[in-house]
Amino acid sequence: MKRAIVITLFIVFLTYSIFIFLKYIESRNRDSTTGQITTLARNGKNITIEYWYSVENKEYYNHQYKISVVSFMSDVESFNRYTANKQVGDFCTVYYNPKSISDSSLSMQYSFFELIIASVTFLLIGIFGFLKIIGVHNETQ
Repeated sequence: MKRAIVITLFIVFLTYSIFIFLKYIESRNRDSTTGQITTLARNGKNITIEYWYSVENKEYYNHQYKISVVSFMSDVESFNRYTANKQVGDFCTVYYNPKSISDSSLSMQYSFFELIIASVTFLLIGIFGFLKIIGVHNETQ
């Protein structure tokens, strides 16, 4: 039972570190264009930023601010920093996935530092789990 839990945790943490790395690669392969902010609102922790942009003469609307799955700033802090000098009607840089143009965000938000911290953390947890599996396996023999 103990071994099964450790194996499961090892697989989960290893998979998540690979997921973070792939998201980082995806975020670096985004194109950018100019868009326009249509809504800026914050009600407590509910944050709304809506914008439109045009690619290949087709308009798109979205509300995604960050593409990061890891961030050291809270959404409220991040929103405040981004919107400090912005208002509805302002132009903005929109980052979009060239393979799926409607997949866009206003912030790359993924830094190499975040990638390293998250990947190393989850990889170390995965390695620890693997060593634990070996230790558990040797104890049972």
